[in-house]
Amino acid sequence: MKVAVIGNVCKRTEIKNGKKSKPELAGSYISAITASKLSHDVTLISRVSDNSYAIEEAKKNKIKLEKQSAWMETVYEAIYDKNSEKVTKIVSDAGPIVRVNPGNYDVVIVSSYYGYVSFDVIKSLKTPNNILCLDAQSYIKHRGDNGVLFYKPWLDKEKYLKYVDIIKLNTKELFYLTGKISLNSASDLLRLGPKVVVLTVKDKCNYVFYDKTYLKMPFYSGRKSKRRFLIGAGEIYDTAFALKYAETRDSKEAGFFAEAATSISWERDCVKKPIGLLEVNKRFKLLKDIFLA
Repeated sequence: MKVAVIGNVCKRTEIKNGKKSKPELAGSYISAITASKLSHDVTLISRVSDNSYAIEEAKKNKIKLEKQSAWMETVYEAIYDKNSEKVTKIVSDAGPIVRVNPGNYDVVIVSSYYGYVSFDVIKSLKTPNNILCLDAQSYIKHRGDNGVLFYKPWLDKEKYLKYVDIIKLNTKELFYLTGKISLNSASDLLRLGPKVVVLTVKDKCNYVFYDKTYLKMPFYSGRKSKRRFLIGAGEIYDTAFALKYAETRDSKEAGFFAEAATSISWERDCVKKPIGLLEVNKRFKLLKDIFLA
């Protein structure tokens, strides 16, 4: 399938106990490389600077880069305190994506950790036959004067969601969309246009709402250990879900496929060693054998 991933590539560093990690690519790049490794034809639409090493990484991983000019890269820091609570600070911002070249894509994934993708972009790429998947986070996270991210309601969500087939969000984002945190408030988003709402409950479960019903999707860890790698799990989940849903139009199949892909990301660094189609299909079969037996 032809897949468009829209959103700015981010360069992410962690600061723990005063020590800064090496920067890693994050944001839309993780969605793009996931789709590429799952054997799809991927175009990444992102604002990147001329010297961004994301350009070479995209080429190496057979990702077409529709590069929009930027004076700087999007860079953020995840700063952890003594209690492992995280504050996210935007160091530099490549800017919003407000227009794109026309394209006929089977799947469109709006995947941005931080950074605005305009309504006109979404409207221009949505067709009656394709699937558009949107991660709500970048419409709720905003940069304060000190660079630290803060959350505020997404007030014009209705006009966007008319063009969205799948929306993914967590409980905090659900509150800033609906003013409530409940299964009913998540299900109510279906009335605004999406065919599927995916609600992630941190380290517990994922809920998939569709057709006036919902599934509670089980987590799986083959190593039965605490989650080791945190980067990119959300991007991997919604990318895998959207691709399988576009193929099958089956929310349950898409849910198990996304869980399979994400469970692998818990066990290794999937930025440095991306997931592959064969291992995801193997885990996908295993999850269905376990939980649907």
